[in-house]
Amino acid sequence: MAFTESEVYQRLDRSISDIFKFYKEDLLVFQGSTSDTGELYNEIAAAFVYDNFSAFKAIRKHYRADSYKTVEYKRFSKHQSNLNTEKQLNLSLFKQQDVAVGKIIDAQTPLFNDLKHKYLGKIGNLLYSKDNELFLINVKLPSTQQTVLRYIVELLLMRQLVDSKKLLADFGLPDYTEIKFAPLLFKGSYPYSELWQNRPNLHHLMALLDLTIFVIEKPYSPYQISRWHYADFNQSNQTPAQ
Repeated sequence: MAFTESEVYQRLDRSISDIFKFYKEDLLVFQGSTSDTGELYNEIAAAFVYDNFSAFKAIRKHYRADSYKTVEYKRFSKHQSNLNTEKQLNLSLFKQQDVAVGKIIDAQTPLFNDLKHKYLGKIGNLLYSKDNELFLINVKLPSTQQTVLRYIVELLLMRQLVDSKKLLADFGLPDYTEIKFAPLLFKGSYPYSELWQNRPNLHHLMALLDLTIFVIEKPYSPYQISRWHYADFNQSNQTPAQ
């Protein structure tokens, strides 16, 4: 089923009325184009997020009673080699810990105590850089058809909700540490290829966020992770390096 541009905006308007579930809106990941103007759904959605950025900034932080640092989700067999789920990948990265761009200090960090917000899940990984930055990281499997926009919306929600002061204290980090968020993409994956496309609305949103992007260079451990700035990616639809 194809949507017109007007129908796309109407659907996004309805979805953002429950901003905590907005990241699940299918139009953030649909790869098609509108039936009347031929505009990419995802480009319209990127412009919509940019125009409604104030709705995300208005989200109040969630004051978590328990520590963000837990052991509940960290069980990972040392014999486990097949990474079939995002949780397994999170834990595999945490097991390695040391990467060129810093240190992965946690996996599956819980956001909430209560079942009401359970659908928001957990922060995939925490990465502490050598420049005293703490990144909330989200990573998908190499085969993902997820979009960069979906990464951004999900991480933006998490960043707004997390209690920064408590998060730093629970992990024993300096209170001057800057908390940021960043997608973690596999080189050659679908979202990685998006970064090289001529996507002005997506790049406009990334510029607003001054977005850092981490790239896993190969889909197996030990993981080699490089750090990019959104502006490092070519926007003229050239083929990305493999």
